[in-house]
Amino acid sequence: MSPDLIEDRDVDALAASVLRLMNARKPGADYLLDVSAIPGLPPLLSQYVRHVETGSAEAGRFDVVTALGPSLAGLSLAGYTAAVRRLAAHLVPGGLLILEPFRLPGAQAGRGVHAEVNRYEDRTVSSVRHVAPRDGAHVVARHALIADEHGVRHVHDERVYHSFGPVELRVVLAAADCAADLLPTALAGGPVVLGTRRRTPRGR
Repeated sequence: MSPDLIEDRDVDALAASVLRLMNARKPGADYLLDVSAIPGLPPLLSQYVRHVETGSAEAGRFDVVTALGPSLAGLSLAGYTAAVRRLAAHLVPGGLLILEPFRLPGAQAGRGVHAEVNRYEDRTVSSVRHVAPRDGAHVVARHALIADEHGVRHVHDERVYHSFGPVELRVVLAAADCAADLLPTALAGGPVVLGTRRRTPRGR
């Protein structure tokens, strides 16, 4: 699985969207935990947020937790539920969880081909993706040509991604003691799932 395929994102647009969501939902946030595994995102966020951490961290400490890109998309519903609960546990009461779903919640992808060209300062990436449903999930096969000062190379991978509907996502967030909000175009033009950790957990 090549990291080049994960890096092919407009990181500036993602960071700007995260900051807009933070300013609207959790203004004044100082502590952010990012588990997105998108290179370049933490340094951009750290320009505006006082403390940005990645990887393992202390529970109950962060104002915002972000999980963007494919970081959770390969998980089954049970695995996704457990992961979201662990992430929400890192939030302070009233903290904000920002999740990027694989697809628009509730929308099932049909078979299709998608192509794009992205130009960066040091490279140009031309990529094509084939998406096909399989056993309730989506198989994404992706090929890319990456051109930089060293030449042109071809990378490819295939991944199985899961998408969940609005009802499932709200159940997942409720299990993590979070109120849920689903926004179809708030993350760089794509969907985002927001969870706000309840100040008083249910059943306590």
